[in-house]
Amino acid sequence: RDPILSFDDALQIARAGGVGIYPELKHPSFLAERGLDPVPPFIAAIEAAGLNTRAAPIFAQCFEIGALRRLAQLSPVRRIQLISPEGAPFDQPMLSYQAMLADLPTLAAYADGIGAEKSLIIPRDQTGALAAPTNLVSRAHAEGIAVHAWKFRAENYFLPRELKRGENPAAQ
Repeated sequence: RDPILSFDDALQIARAGGVGIYPELKHPSFLAERGLDPVPPFIAAIEAAGLNTRAAPIFAQCFEIGALRRLAQLSPVRRIQLISPEGAPFDQPMLSYQAMLADLPTLAAYADGIGAEKSLIIPRDQTGALAAPTNLVSRAHAEGIAVHAWKFRAENYFLPRELKRGENPAAQ
């Protein structure tokens, strides 16, 4: 009944509204293995929208390394390596996200920034309260890498102990 918003539609809305856009390349190696490489159509779409420039208000983000490396070779668009506290990129499962954070110069060769889950910046202690900030931001900035944090939610379940409201995990 209702039309589905396409990536092209989202790009047009962002341009018309004078705002930036922060798309994520989801599972690019999985898709590429099935003959559906998302990198070329992504570049074609941002090119058609006039956003395939270094200064365009767009950041392309991905948890995988290979797609960001290819994007770095094919487009000037700014790239963000998404990082989680645990696990590894699907396309390089032997390289943990923690190992990537220990080698920021290598990451800086293909990404302009990291999209770090917020606990990598301000962790929690064993009681769930906010702990002292890590040195991730200063280390990244020393390598010329921007830091964008993610996973901000208002529900009690996601809040540090000192910001919770009552006992209901869904309370906001």
